[in-house]
Amino acid sequence: MSKSLLVSLISTLSFLSFSAFGACPEIEGVYTCTVNGTSSEMVVNQELQNGVMVYFIDSNDLKLEVKTDGRRYNVDSPVATLRNPSYVSRCQNQRVKIDIKADVQSGRLTLAATMNLLFFQRADGQLESRSTITVAGYNQPSVTTLCQKL
Repeated sequence: MSKSLLVSLISTLSFLSFSAFGACPEIEGVYTCTVNGTSSEMVVNQELQNGVMVYFIDSNDLKLEVKTDGRRYNVDSPVATLRNPSYVSRCQNQRVKIDIKADVQSGRLTLAATMNLLFFQRADGQLESRSTITVAGYNQPSVTTLCQKL
């Protein structure tokens, strides 16, 4: 997976989780997000549909629609090596949590993977997300993403 696609995927997935169960942050806008020194642009639109906050996220040709009602949703894979991706998202106290499950194809092996994301708006106005990824039971280094509204 290319570094720019990985940055885009992490940035986008970082903003997938919001729900009607708690106060969801108002994050509509255009952002510049930085992961490990690499920046990408992200556009977020949001809409209340039948009492559920839905976010529409566009980052580097990766377009996602995220419902925040605490139910599990299957999504199309943005890369060929991810199989059967799904997520559950919800909000609580202006913080957003998302739990993602997928299978990662590596040659002939298929490895179970999970990604847990938490994001919130910092006092300086930036959006911060913290992600942890586990593949085949092994924790990967945590990633922090900062997004500045343009």
